[in-house]
Amino acid sequence: MHDAARVDASIFVLEQASFLAAGILLWASAIGAAGAGRPAARAAGVVALLVTSMHMTLLGALLLLAPRPLYACAELCSPAAALTPLGDQQFGGVLMLLVGGAAYLTGGLALLASILREQTPSGGTG
Repeated sequence: MHDAARVDASIFVLEQASFLAAGILLWASAIGAAGAGRPAARAAGVVALLVTSMHMTLLGALLLLAPRPLYACAELCSPAAALTPLGDQQFGGVLMLLVGGAAYLTGGLALLASILREQTPSGGTG
């Protein structure tokens, strides 16, 4: 499917739309949990964002550190690219590490901070 998306514009649009939809669903679930007022739902949002951050970071590192192109599409896409197939893959890995992983990590930590801020101390004397 990945290779097909590189040669057919409609499949490419479908591929990108599925990535966008998955991201929107994840963020909507996490942000919706933040407003729900239920600590368990917000904690699930934190876990979802932090696990996604971990996966994004690991995949980015794999793409960056691989000694050869990992996708067969590399040869198919390289005529239109300014980089070599390996360079293009490594650039994608850097973007995943810096932008993708950092965004999910920041979102997870911000949601965790909102949970910790809202907990009230039980200081009853009496």
